[in-house]
Amino acid sequence: MNAHNVVVDLLDRIRSSYWFLPSLMALGALLLAGLMIQLDLRVANGWLAEKLWLQATPEGARAVLATVAGSMITVAGVTFSMTLLAISHASAQIGPRLLTGFMKDRRNQFTLGVFVATFLYCLIILRAVRDGLGQTEANGFGGEFVPELSVLMAVALSVLCVATLIFFIHHVTRSIDITIVVDRVGCELMDDLSSLYPARVGADGARIAVGQVAALTAEAPKVLEVDIESGYLRIVDGELVIDCASQHGLIVELLLRPGDFAVEGQPLMQVWSAHAELDTEVARELLSAFSWGRERDSSQDALYPLEQLIEVFGRALSPGVNNQYVALLCIHQFERAIATMLRADIPSAIRLDEKAEVRALAQPLTHEVFLGELFGPVRQFARGDWLTVHHLLKMLDSLSSVAALAPARDLLQAQRMMMEREINESAMAPEEKARLLSGEST
Repeated sequence: MNAHNVVVDLLDRIRSSYWFLPSLMALGALLLAGLMIQLDLRVANGWLAEKLWLQATPEGARAVLATVAGSMITVAGVTFSMTLLAISHASAQIGPRLLTGFMKDRRNQFTLGVFVATFLYCLIILRAVRDGLGQTEANGFGGEFVPELSVLMAVALSVLCVATLIFFIHHVTRSIDITIVVDRVGCELMDDLSSLYPARVGADGARIAVGQVAALTAEAPKVLEVDIESGYLRIVDGELVIDCASQHGLIVELLLRPGDFAVEGQPLMQVWSAHAELDTEVARELLSAFSWGRERDSSQDALYPLEQLIEVFGRALSPGVNNQYVALLCIHQFERAIATMLRADIPSAIRLDEKAEVRALAQPLTHEVFLGELFGPVRQFARGDWLTVHHLLKMLDSLSSVAALAPARDLLQAQRMMMEREINESAMAPEEKARLLSGEST
């Protein structure tokens, strides 16, 4: 794995971890406590007590700090326990990936960090309060010391915690709202489609490259295999593959897409080289362009958010949930994604270097594959459900009527025919089948 992929993996793990941001905020609280104590040591001790409402006595300071510290850690424990219980209950109906999204949410991480940081800050300041009893000036700790500014900062942090708690309850309530969840996943899918189907990729050089591919790929390729025990292909560094192939005069064909699961020894790519054997260092450089993980990632895998929507769709139509209107929300996101995908040109499978020479072959996600991955499970989930099937047919008819999608009309009609076949084979009453096929809504 090259340095870029290592950094990407590290950043992704940090972003998805629930400990990193709270840990940073806890460290910041310790530094802030030390800074505030030093500031109090350099300020005339006692003049703040006359100007501020806070009692400038050791007993009062200890009471405030102990109250803030104890209440913050208690509220944090109770709040997050109840929240995780609510999230777990919601994920049982929507899907387990909801809990993963909760863990990645920076606002949730920030909330936990505020509570933990306030607790640690109060502990450090509490340790610095002295009443002067039994202490002498000789040991360097003599005399009464009440850090008024530090205590005032603790009160300010407690106010921040209360405001954060109110925001957190509001945010969590919205984060488990099925409408918000489906829309968020739909936006992720749209972002992935925009990156996979840019305006023009490879179109200018595709015609030039066809002859080169036919001539150069006539020789037997060398096969490079997966070099990990098992995992999901998360990211492919295409620029590194093309640069390496251009530098060593290679043509590389990628056999796996991001999101595919692979095991050790499985063919990963085919390499055509002018030399009899492929250099070991070159092979290692090519393999370093692939980033693997134990979980799928939506960075280059548009099917991942699509499968999330399909999962919500299937759970909504399951007998245990039976919420057709959640399925309709998913259908709206399907329609949005299909319209965007069909308007885009499929990028060329041929990748050229700066000299317009063939360097890589990578099969893009075609319209047929995307529609097949979507409608295959959707037809099975919706089978026998009159309302859902009606809206699926309505979606296909609506997309077919859009002039900009005319080149893909045959693909949509093929999906409609398969949907009609499912209707005829379902256990619906004959009159219900007739109403669906005729397009009636009542």
